[in-house]
Amino acid sequence: MSTMDMLDDILDDFDWKNFRALSTEICSINENNLSDEMIKLPNVYVQWYQLLARARKRVDAKGAVVARISAELSNECQTTYIEKGKKATARDLDSYVASLPDFNNANKESYNAREVYEMIKSVVSAISHKKDMLVQLNSDRRAETKLYN
Repeated sequence: MSTMDMLDDILDDFDWKNFRALSTEICSINENNLSDEMIKLPNVYVQWYQLLARARKRVDAKGAVVARISAELSNECQTTYIEKGKKATARDLDSYVASLPDFNNANKESYNAREVYEMIKSVVSAISHKKDMLVQLNSDRRAETKLYN
């Protein structure tokens, strides 16, 4: 299985429950072993950033599908109105597009992809904050050590 397939599988299964469990695990800090925490962090960041990039690609692809379906349905509506000797208004086009299941399904998939993207983005942000906290904790420890030496 390729890396991209594995990333897609993770994204397909990513939900609120997984997000909560993973974010809790990732954001925890073992203060008794700061050096190991700092050593592991770049690898964790790279993996989550790659997942974020893949999620962003999925959001863009789903958005493109929504745009394509919307355009096709708008053209279909416009053609129907022209055949009747009328001109469709923007409201007519919007109502027609929004009333069809193909558009609504694609729109729902787009919203779901955006939700997963935002959850993963928050994990990447938390990892960045964790790095800052680890640096500060490590600095504080070194300062404490100097006081006692």
